Amino acid sequence: MSDTVSGPVMGFWRQAAAAPERIAVVDVDGTALTAGELAAQVNRISHALQAAGVQRGTDLAILTRNSAATLALVLAASQVGAYYTMVNSHLAAPEVAYILADATPLLLFCDGRTAELAAQAVALAGLDAAAVRCVDAGHGWTTMAEWSGGMPANPPAERSWGSWMLYTSGTSGRPKGVRSPLSDAGPDEMAIARTGLLRRYGLDPADQAGDGVHLVTSPLYHAAPLGNAAVALDLGHRVVVMDRFEPEATLRLIEQHGVTWTHVVPTMLRRLVDLPDEVRLRHDTSSLRWLLHAAAPCPVELKRQVIAWLGPVVWEYYSSTEGGGTVIGAADWLAHPGSVGRPWEGAHIRVLDADGNDLPPGEVGDVYFRNVRPFRYHNDPAKTEGVTRGDYVTAGDVGWLDAEGYLFLADRRTDLILVGGVNVYPAEVENALSSHPGVADAGVVGRPHPDLGQTVHAVVVPRDASVDHDAFTTDLARHLAGLLSNQKLPRSYEVRGELPRSEAGKLLRRVLRDELAG
Repeated sequence: MSDTVSGPVMGFWRQAAAAPERIAVVDVDGTALTAGELAAQVNRISHALQAAGVQRGTDLAILTRNSAATLALVLAASQVGAYYTMVNSHLAAPEVAYILADATPLLLFCDGRTAELAAQAVALAGLDAAAVRCVDAGHGWTTMAEWSGGMPANPPAERSWGSWMLYTSGTSGRPKGVRSPLSDAGPDEMAIARTGLLRRYGLDPADQAGDGVHLVTSPLYHAAPLGNAAVALDLGHRVVVMDRFEPEATLRLIEQHGVTWTHVVPTMLRRLVDLPDEVRLRHDTSSLRWLLHAAAPCPVELKRQVIAWLGPVVWEYYSSTEGGGTVIGAADWLAHPGSVGRPWEGAHIRVLDADGNDLPPGEVGDVYFRNVRPFRYHNDPAKTEGVTRGDYVTAGDVGWLDAEGYLFLADRRTDLILVGGVNVYPAEVENALSSHPGVADAGVVGRPHPDLGQTVHAVVVPRDASVDHDAFTTDLARHLAGLLSNQKLPRSYEVRGELPRSEAGKLLRRVLRDELAG
């Protein structure tokens, strides 16, 4: 059975037709699916979508866990011109209901693990239960096999490019759908075009065609894991899907399948580095060509450890659902530790003050990207207007540029702590806390103070759960005294077993603030 596709980049549908016997996906249970089998499944779903009334611009919602079926649903929506909303399967039913009510999808797709959540959310949102399709049988819904199994396995006659409508993470409020105009280019052309994302890492997609294995470690309802998996399929790479991240299993799969690239978040890097040496080093990771990470700040010392272990294959980028971005390789990062890089090809970054004026190098302000992909927040024109300045858009982060144009992030504007009128950025304090060898994780929020307005409150997770809390925090205070100015030093500490983080690894400071206020 052939495993490679030679020649130029063709995109998923064309390469599947050229080499249908190639293994395209290894599912969470280890089942291998050939490109021909996946393409037939995608085409049947596409025909079923069109028969159900899906047209260009129709909204769909996908509430499934990681699987080959999830990828098939996305590919099908992509070739019939639909907007597909990937719904976080770890949300509570009212949160899912809010997204469904806002997106108003014609159809909702779930699987066996999300069927109960789908039922609760559909009832709360007041949607028609007849619009639900379930990947798995036995949950009371029409199954995918019943719905699409009898449809043709060839591509539909009418094809147009669809796009995701992803909802922002909602770390500082209600999530909003980010909606971009649909391209007039066809699915094959767009599939080829999106492989150009690799150029941000200095890679020519043509050099990677048919020669790679991608590992999905994160939930496919997030933009980066889904986008990278799609690029891999378009390149003719095998995609190995994990149900959920587990550090040793990740290393085992890298060795077993000869994984050449993957995407992770800093919390995953921490868990990988924290494996005992005899566990971490017993697995061969030499097949890795690039390891991408993003979504949350990566502590400087952790990043050093990862580069020392894996070498120059480590790449970091900074972007958001609204736009992006910057990128930095290992060598550049070692020369500019803590930076998230310089703008990738076609991007441009500005750091602006409150009046929209460009700030000089070293001064902290609001970070804006050139808006190369027009978008709007679904059903919220006021929010769309509020994050744009001309042709530039912000994700709400603040930071600064150095003299060479490298971007450094300070924090999110909403997380800023004002101590006696002095701006304190939590990420800076968290990075200092994480440099202590006894700290596994750290979060910082502002605590109300009658005189200063706020003081810094630190929540820390020790590596040794049995450590004496008083002695530990005393040692932390001593450690920070030489690293931070007085206003930035925590005035109070809390020691706990874990911090609230999203599935993307983002620290939920809003939750910490709410807990502190309560």
